[in-house]
Amino acid sequence: MKVSLLKTEQRIEVPADVSKKIRCYGKGNDYPQKILDLKSSSGTLTKCLNIYFRFVLGRGIEAINNLKVNENGERLIDLLRLIVYDHTIFGGRAWHVNYNMNGEIVSIYHIPLEFLRYEIDDERELTGRFVYYDDWNCRKRANVDTSRFVFINRFNPDNVLNEVESVGGIEKYNGQVLYMSNDGVNTYPTPIYDAVISDIATEDGIATIKYRNVKNNYLPSGILTTIGGAKADEEYNNGTIADAIKEMQGDSAACKILHVEVDRIEEIPKFTPFEVQNFDKEFEYSEKSVQSNIGNIFMQPPVLRGELVAGKLGTANEIKDAYDFYNSITDADRQMIEDDVKLIFSHSVFNVNLDEIKIWPLNFYGLVNNSQ
Repeated sequence: MKVSLLKTEQRIEVPADVSKKIRCYGKGNDYPQKILDLKSSSGTLTKCLNIYFRFVLGRGIEAINNLKVNENGERLIDLLRLIVYDHTIFGGRAWHVNYNMNGEIVSIYHIPLEFLRYEIDDERELTGRFVYYDDWNCRKRANVDTSRFVFINRFNPDNVLNEVESVGGIEKYNGQVLYMSNDGVNTYPTPIYDAVISDIATEDGIATIKYRNVKNNYLPSGILTTIGGAKADEEYNNGTIADAIKEMQGDSAACKILHVEVDRIEEIPKFTPFEVQNFDKEFEYSEKSVQSNIGNIFMQPPVLRGELVAGKLGTANEIKDAYDFYNSITDADRQMIEDDVKLIFSHSVFNVNLDEIKIWPLNFYGLVNNSQ
């Protein structure tokens, strides 16, 4: 087949919003917010991301984990946890740094990546600045309040003094942002699980169907029909039975018996069971399939996710091998964040040996020993 015949779609649309002078992150400028919603709706994705996060963070940079890096008293390890969270969830990260008048970094902060957008000019070209705003999808406010926009320059230590002068002094200066996207320069990031977004949404849909099946299915054991004068009762004719049937639905009313009176003596009392519709088996294959697809995209050994052979616990060697394997898979992630830290500290006032900046991977035996 010719490549030209393939039908493809852009995974993330980045239209320009001229009124706000930003490059949108997704068609509705809410791609990261939708990603967070998907994470909350998928148990498999949440589990995989938690494991991914733990292995990328590792043991932190042990030599300087407790180094305080800003006026709020935050330690480097505190920032690393936030940075790694964004890296694993979104595929990118944002460091905010402030300078002194000598052009040296004096404080380091984390900025939630979902709050940042690229600024554009009237020609829709990037200006080299970012727009910080905490409610792009209007969940806190009715509309996007442009008066709350904060403009922050791209990371460039060589340009600090010029930027400080242009805004009228260091006290008015908002510092710079080191914005790192795994997709490249001047590009919004996509997470590694973007390719299985449909599977993540499918898992959520299946869970919703199963929930509705349990909560709303008709679950009485059956109907017991007896002799009586119910039809003469005006309240009966006005829907008492219909109301009773409604009360028999759902998990809290399961296995109850509905009693009905009839006025013809010829009718023999009988119990009529109901065949309940259960959709669990119909979705069993789809559920396992999407869970497998989500797990595979992270390249995680099943033993790390607790997916063991029935009746068998993973041996110490199996778990150690899984740790070693996934440490090797996430080594590139740790290296990228190490490079961020080295770049920042190389322009800072902090007395840090750059050769000691290394994120140490998790050690299975070390974890076991520490817990004893």
